[in-house]
Amino acid sequence: MIKIIPNIINKKQQNYLNKIIQDNNFPWYYYDNVIEGRNNNYKKYKNITETYAWIHTLFFLPKGINSDYFDDFKIILSAFEKKEKVKIQELLRIRIRRTMQHSNHDLEKYNYPHVDIKDETNYKSLIYYVEDSDGDTFFFDKTYQKGDPTFLDKGYKTLKRVSPKQGKAIYFDGNIYHSGNNPVKYDKRTVINFDFKIQEEYK
Repeated sequence: MIKIIPNIINKKQQNYLNKIIQDNNFPWYYYDNVIEGRNNNYKKYKNITETYAWIHTLFFLPKGINSDYFDDFKIILSAFEKKEKVKIQELLRIRIRRTMQHSNHDLEKYNYPHVDIKDETNYKSLIYYVEDSDGDTFFFDKTYQKGDPTFLDKGYKTLKRVSPKQGKAIYFDGNIYHSGNNPVKYDKRTVINFDFKIQEEYK
């Protein structure tokens, strides 16, 4: 299941969150590589761009809330529950990720195919685009099972591509391997990744 939700929050809310993130005082943390646990002794697939990223983690388990900005960004989850008529049972992680232009990168390339949460299969993910940009989100024809690597470097095909647009969200099964990206024509690409479990029998 991969579902696109245009303007998941209204324009005023979009601009409010964008302003928070663009502020010079918003705290970012540098990650040299956001893929953990991979073996460096491999031949990387030619379409993969290995990249650094700036990260701000709003929530993760077992700690829970990890940012003073957590309450600001909850409006996305509230709007999501209302639009999709679902109830979030458990939050797993919320992370803001910003990538920049990268040498030798083009719009047919992407970052590592991965899943967000290790040893979890029955959860959902939501990607929210903070601003207009380029560098599609790629979805692939492979799904994660417990014990599998959380990233792929070969043996997959592209299933779907979604272009970044401010206010757009993508709702999908968390076990689908997918990729973030670097911008090419824009100077930055910022997304918010939500991972959570849904209350199955909620009406």
